[in-house]
Amino acid sequence: MPWLILLSSALFFLLGCGKPPTPAELISASHKEVTPYKNRVDFSLQDFVGQYLSIGSHDPKWDAAATNGLAAMAKSRVALSTVENRALGSTARREIQAAMDAGCNDALVNYTWTWLRYPDATSVDQAGKDAWVQAYAMLHNSQYSPLRRCWATIKAAQAAKAIAKDTPREVHDYRQEAADLALVVLADTSIPPEEALQLTWNMLDAVRQNKGELKFYFDQVDPLLKKNWNRFAEAWFIRGDFEVNLAWAARGTGYADSVSKAGWKEFASHLAIAEKSLLKSWKMQPMEKTANRLITVELGQGNGREKMEKYFNWAMTLNPNSSEACRNKLNYLFPKWYGTPETLMQFGWECISSTNWAGEVPLTMIFAHDELAAEYYPKREERDAYWQDPAVWPGIDAAFTKYFKLYPNDVGWHHNYFWYAVKCHQWPAAERELALLGPINYSYFGGREAFESMVSETKKHSLRSPASAQTQSAP
Repeated sequence: MPWLILLSSALFFLLGCGKPPTPAELISASHKEVTPYKNRVDFSLQDFVGQYLSIGSHDPKWDAAATNGLAAMAKSRVALSTVENRALGSTARREIQAAMDAGCNDALVNYTWTWLRYPDATSVDQAGKDAWVQAYAMLHNSQYSPLRRCWATIKAAQAAKAIAKDTPREVHDYRQEAADLALVVLADTSIPPEEALQLTWNMLDAVRQNKGELKFYFDQVDPLLKKNWNRFAEAWFIRGDFEVNLAWAARGTGYADSVSKAGWKEFASHLAIAEKSLLKSWKMQPMEKTANRLITVELGQGNGREKMEKYFNWAMTLNPNSSEACRNKLNYLFPKWYGTPETLMQFGWECISSTNWAGEVPLTMIFAHDELAAEYYPKREERDAYWQDPAVWPGIDAAFTKYFKLYPNDVGWHHNYFWYAVKCHQWPAAERELALLGPINYSYFGGREAFESMVSETKKHSLRSPASAQTQSAP
């Protein structure tokens, strides 16, 4: 294998030795650090590097870059820390791009390049959709593993749905193929559970909003979950997670008096299964997402705030920065469920004043005001009255102040601060935030014209302020 000899010398630094490596040596040597996910790391390297070495499309022009990039990608996707993930991701992008620039036509390398450029296939443009469809087509006709082919098929389905007004036939075809491949993956118990179960969850998540398809595909994978994966907490989470969705689909989104008796019965049945599955998952391995899903179960069951608070505390104990747990509790406290505007504001201030919670938790107050504004002023053109209420701004201002005290370099949130300052007619704050925006994301404001209108209004009021007048007249 001449290509392997050339590749061996190019990868000298990965191995730290002078002799040509075997594929097995390359895979094991490229990740020596001790990690709780060592088995998964080894599997990931085999799934990327090992497969490329054995069945990939090779050429000395790109082999070294392709293998380096795939090794970095394999380790990045299972990295334990954000810092490590970003560093490895940067290496993967640089090396894979070099391989593609050199003319690499390998299906796995192209798939990895597409993932690096369009990681969220649910929000892509036409170019992103075309890239994922091409990545799918290349892997579909390859000998690469069902796991990789299934991921490409899921991404193609998401990308095709993202740019379509409705759900075209090709999306349904991709989803069915992804489900077929997921069954193959679930039947292979040599695959690490994190890999098989994460894939299964994503396959089902792609049809989460379609009750018919969700039940159809869930009924296909559930027997294999029970047969091969029931000893893992993730399998019970998957079952509970999608039972919650099936419950709310049965109930519908209308008011309680619009739900039929059959709807209520099915709702309660699915929630009971969800609760049992999620509690079993939690007992096997406490996970933040399990506690969060249990809050949604309690939202439907309505057994009392004490139960919701228990699940909320479970989540916050595991992750004191869990903004998702705070959003779930906030939803529970909305007036349309079990709370009042007063309890909503009380929780918002608790999120701001806490010395234990961080992340985006202080911004919970912002989301509380968003919901109240929509609840009491459903017509957007009338909503300005809410934002201009003098009682609203102190909480908004305190939330952003606390957040930027914690994360002064997270400049993106200045867009939000500016928007709320304008809506609340807090012109000094709006003027200050305008200067801190950095590169403008016009879509956040509803387009460039809408943004420039807000800027014009801010400057108009700035010129009227006494401080500005003094500054203007200064020599």
